[in-house]
Amino acid sequence: MPSLAHHIRALQPSATLAINTMARQLRSQGHKICNFSVGEPDYPPPHGAIWATVNSLYTDPIRYGMAGGGLELRTAIQDKLSKENGYDVSVDQIVCGAGAKHILHHLMCTLINPGDEIALHRPYWTSYRQQIASAQGVTVDIPYHRDGGQCPYDPEYLDQYFTPSTKGFILCSPNNPTGHMPSQQQLTKLARYLLNKDVWIISDEIYEYITFDHPHQSLYNVCPELKDRYIHINGISKSFAMTGWRMGYLAGPQPVAHLVKTLISHSTTSLPIFVEKAATWAISRGSELMSESIGKLKSKRDAAIQLLKGVDDLTWIEPHGAFYLFIDLRKRLQTSGCYLKSEAGTYDTLQLSLDLLHHHHVTVVAGEAFGCPGFIRISYATAMGDLTSGLGKLVEFLKTLSPPT
Repeated sequence: MPSLAHHIRALQPSATLAINTMARQLRSQGHKICNFSVGEPDYPPPHGAIWATVNSLYTDPIRYGMAGGGLELRTAIQDKLSKENGYDVSVDQIVCGAGAKHILHHLMCTLINPGDEIALHRPYWTSYRQQIASAQGVTVDIPYHRDGGQCPYDPEYLDQYFTPSTKGFILCSPNNPTGHMPSQQQLTKLARYLLNKDVWIISDEIYEYITFDHPHQSLYNVCPELKDRYIHINGISKSFAMTGWRMGYLAGPQPVAHLVKTLISHSTTSLPIFVEKAATWAISRGSELMSESIGKLKSKRDAAIQLLKGVDDLTWIEPHGAFYLFIDLRKRLQTSGCYLKSEAGTYDTLQLSLDLLHHHHVTVVAGEAFGCPGFIRISYATAMGDLTSGLGKLVEFLKTLSPPT
């Protein structure tokens, strides 16, 4: 048999999809599963988006659309970016694809030459690293230091990780997996640093509407001078709970948009027209569509934090947005001596997550998926009853990890 591409063979499957698949299998066998693994809102999409989909199926031709998105959809996005983000671009600088993940993958293929480095903070969304590798690039992790007084946005700290091979920098805010949102002061420090670096700035703002304590703000807002290198990533999956419609987009410099659109023309060709109609309907109406649902998410965040306070030695990065808690188990594991690998200072939270699933029917995503063994990510975007029941099981499990006698 002929050989396969080495850089593709080295990729790892999505950890979040893998654990969710196992949960579905157990559920199909009749088990009640408390699923905290899936990155999907639990509330329904807007009814108007559903009716826009149905109406399009009856009234619009079911034919190929335009590669990169039709003019009506891109105009709606252009208006949204101008009004809500203060980001003025032409419709030719906007490209739509089958979800933000699809857009990001095509973007990595567009930006990266073999050996180019892309810098991003750890913990990071699990697919960034695999997408960079699929384009034959190199991921450079910038550790997020919660303790020790180091700020990951300080120029002196960042400069340890940027090299002449650094081609781009990814910022995800609100962040997956932590829910963290940089302050304006932190964003200003980061922007000033990047202003003097010849790198692409990839700003993943897919969770921008899901904020609780202060509004979302992007790097572009604090430093418009970055515009020639700034690439905005967004979509409808999280903000409008329209995950199944699969529509994401980028807005950025015209040469980047042109190449991503060209690549899409040779991959998925176009979005379905009915998806474009639904996306246009939702984007044209904005964040107010989901304000009630996001208010309920805030209550769930607060409830989850209160429940977890019952376990000693647990900490988490303060979540101001998205719908995740990224829980630091390292002290708990060190104290108990459980789930430690033979190598000094390493943790096996992957095995911990499997034990939780198979013995307690609770799914979490192990920190290994985000570059941080010793942590777990939970999504609290679930029914309040399931949240209370599942976190109760998690708390009891963690309490059993007591020091050896």
